[in-house]
Amino acid sequence: MAMNASWKEAVSWARDRVVLLLDFLGTTSIDRYEYNLAFVEASKRLNELAESDTSWLPAAIKLGDPRNVEMTRLTFKALAPEAYERRSTGPYVSEVCRMLSMAARDPVAYDVLRHHAAGRRERRVPLCFELDNFANQVLRYRFTRPTPAGRPKVNRVRDEHLHAILYDLVHRFEVTPTRNPATPDTMSACDILSEAIPVGAGLPRSVSTLQGIWSEGERAWKREFPNSGT
Repeated sequence: MAMNASWKEAVSWARDRVVLLLDFLGTTSIDRYEYNLAFVEASKRLNELAESDTSWLPAAIKLGDPRNVEMTRLTFKALAPEAYERRSTGPYVSEVCRMLSMAARDPVAYDVLRHHAAGRRERRVPLCFELDNFANQVLRYRFTRPTPAGRPKVNRVRDEHLHAILYDLVHRFEVTPTRNPATPDTMSACDILSEAIPVGAGLPRSVSTLQGIWSEGERAWKREFPNSGT
């Protein structure tokens, strides 16, 4: 494929972007960044379901004052959502129960549920039985926030930035994102970026890995924006 610039110019441009990425990864708390992304996504999904699915409201309104609710003893650990007693059904309650099944080991799920419950109580909006039960357990210190385990996950943030570089290479230099196995052409965005990443930088350099990052980035974009037409 013909480029609107030389190979050297494209590699030089990509290398400048890689330097910025390395600086970002070296100075940003990736663990916190990952947490914020996951928290915002999960909160948005839960709030949207709470607004769009009202099938649980009649049962929730019957709960009345939380002090008069008969508490069900729950074992909060990583169980399937169906393991929790459910007083109502529907997409919203299903999502609450799914997050409850994760909350004993996932700080994001715990914090999203706690924040969601607190916000609804402050606005005097009814809580479904499952969420009300969770909130009361938290207030009684029977369900505490789990401690994050494992090493920080940097791959998601890193790969999102690499995908952005590949996307810009495609549109800036008019190259294909990946190699076409049916032709001898190797002038793709993945080839350019592979050449631009310094040895020992701690970033994936193989063309095949970059192709995988490109493909996953495109799938993620379509999941997020299914009607974008791209």
